Amino acid sequence: MKKILIVQPIHEKGMELLKSNSNYNCEVVEDLSVENVKQKIIDADAVSLRTSILPAEAIENAKKLKIISRHGVGYDNIDLDSCKKRNIDVAITATANAVAVAEHVLFMLLSISKRKGMYDQSVKSGKFTERNKLPKTIEIWNKNILIAGFGRIGKALIKRCLGGENPFVVWGSPDVVRDFLYVKDVVKGCLLVLEKGESMKPYNVGYGTTVNIGDIVNTILKVTGKTPDVQWDNSKPTTIPFRSCSTERIETELGFKPDYTFEQGMKETIEWYENL
Repeated sequence: MKKILIVQPIHEKGMELLKSNSNYNCEVVEDLSVENVKQKIIDADAVSLRTSILPAEAIENAKKLKIISRHGVGYDNIDLDSCKKRNIDVAITATANAVAVAEHVLFMLLSISKRKGMYDQSVKSGKFTERNKLPKTIEIWNKNILIAGFGRIGKALIKRCLGGENPFVVWGSPDVVRDFLYVKDVVKGCLLVLEKGESMKPYNVGYGTTVNIGDIVNTILKVTGKTPDVQWDNSKPTTIPFRSCSTERIETELGFKPDYTFEQGMKETIEWYENL
């Protein structure tokens, strides 16, 4: 029988699933001290880990450990060097808490824009007359929000291009317009704002010129060397027809200029995807 060490309790549904399998013996650890974990992990075949830190001394004390499964996406609480030395796999649950994280981002966005900490403390301390002295709140309505990431649409397009699909059917309209910026330029722009930008002043980080979805498809096909028959299925749902933002402020005030053209960024993205 395999032993699964569950460091910090998980949802009861997950526990029921594990306990229903007679091949596994599950032990929940709530005392998160290193000494206790070191003792419990000795005969464990697998570890389920939430936010607790799993240091090298605990991992190296495991005699049978084959895998550590993170209850989430990040793995900075695991000593990876020890895992590599002992050939222990590290797994993540990429989409398990995606909704919760997204909602947390919205919560943080609203909290910062409404100066929640300042105004809450002012009310609790009875300093109602000082509200006009506090920094003004910001409305997020009609604002541009930068979401940096390699999303579902890009992945799906690249995957299908590399797979040689023919005909190559794309949902929606080729005329939908976007302002795409390669991730390295996004990071460059964000760092520039942090280093030189004026506090609480919004800066749009973007390429500054737009590209339509038709051009994106053609660029992906060009980079991948594929020549399928492209067919647009207009009966399927599309998205917002035009989405772009002015980058004049970050260009004129901070001197931001992208290092990568759209095609160069797409080429590096595809090369990265092929090597996953």
